[in-house]
Amino acid sequence: MNRSPCLDKIDPSCKKSTPPRADYPRYSSDGSSYSDLINYDIKVPGEHTIKGESFDAEIQMLHMHPHDPRVSSIGILVRAKEDGFNADFQEILDLFQTVYDEDALECSRRNLKQEQESYSPPSQRRVQSVNRFNPYRYSLMPTMFFYRYDGSITEPPCKDITWWVMELPMIISPEQLNQVKRILFTHVDEDCNPTSVHNADQSVARPIYPRDGGEIQDCSDGAFISDEEKGHGGSARKCWR
Repeated sequence: MNRSPCLDKIDPSCKKSTPPRADYPRYSSDGSSYSDLINYDIKVPGEHTIKGESFDAEIQMLHMHPHDPRVSSIGILVRAKEDGFNADFQEILDLFQTVYDEDALECSRRNLKQEQESYSPPSQRRVQSVNRFNPYRYSLMPTMFFYRYDGSITEPPCKDITWWVMELPMIISPEQLNQVKRILFTHVDEDCNPTSVHNADQSVARPIYPRDGGEIQDCSDGAFISDEEKGHGGSARKCWR
């Protein structure tokens, strides 16, 4: 997926592979509002709640602006439902599964002390097996509406960021949720060291913390005014376009 927008196809930078980018509302910059996606994380269960509702998992996509000292994270809550198989999400799971299987194979080989010249190191095979995917597809982010607040990353270094929690959850199947749990909870690296930090309740999510009283901006359906209303001096209710 190439960096967007990139209109000049003659420009070599338009042909260079770059991180996907999210077009954030222009809340802190007079320049480009596009920010680079630098990390795609899956938490089980979800770390956010919406109006008291908890969720089975959560996708967290950390973005950094290329020029401004701006860090933002999009939170997409996940609900597992019968007959909710998500083909696009399965493509992502397959990438995680490939690394999981490669590390398990290397761990097994080391335990058996077998050296095979035809076997390439996991780091090389990962590069060959990883394909690019569009993390902003409708099936992976089924809404443009969100809740926005200032908080922090929920793991070290716990940096202050702006959260954009999407209003509607992504739907997957119970089988896909179980696959996520297997990958997160039972993964070992090529040296056979467990990498999971889950607790006894099978959770890799930080417990929900009480809020500090900061404002949450509800930018859900109906919170945006029309272009016609804008021309009459109206303003979006705590939202940007």
